Amino acid sequence: MATTSSPGSSQPVVSSLSLRRWSKWWSPGSLIGVLRVVSRRLWSHLGLMLAIAVGFIVAIGLTVSIPVYAEAVGYRILRDELAQGEAGSKRPPFAFMFRYLGSQTGVISWRDYAPLDEYMRTQLAERLGLPIMTE
Repeated sequence: MATTSSPGSSQPVVSSLSLRRWSKWWSPGSLIGVLRVVSRRLWSHLGLMLAIAVGFIVAIGLTVSIPVYAEAVGYRILRDELAQGEAGSKRPPFAFMFRYLGSQTGVISWRDYAPLDEYMRTQLAERLGLPIMTE
């Protein structure tokens, strides 16, 4: 197809000569003719077309089933590990537990710890939306 570009524009302009050449090859009648030929060939090779369709369905089914299976296996492993880890505990799964084991800079006094303790007992439970359970 012959194209030219107009001055000041980066868009190509299709010349009328190339449109006339294209219209000589394509018309609505030729499209209908192509569709008739395709439909006749499909009908004459119906068994082959059905085999191809079944092959596509099987290939798509296998492709989709692999991630679904992997997700189910991962979910089951997670569920089993949560049940096993929480079997001896009274805490529900995904519960938060805060412990203080010591500081590298020295001992923390109760006065320094009290504001944090108050925040965790009152405001944190409301913000997280989880109940507080003590052991």
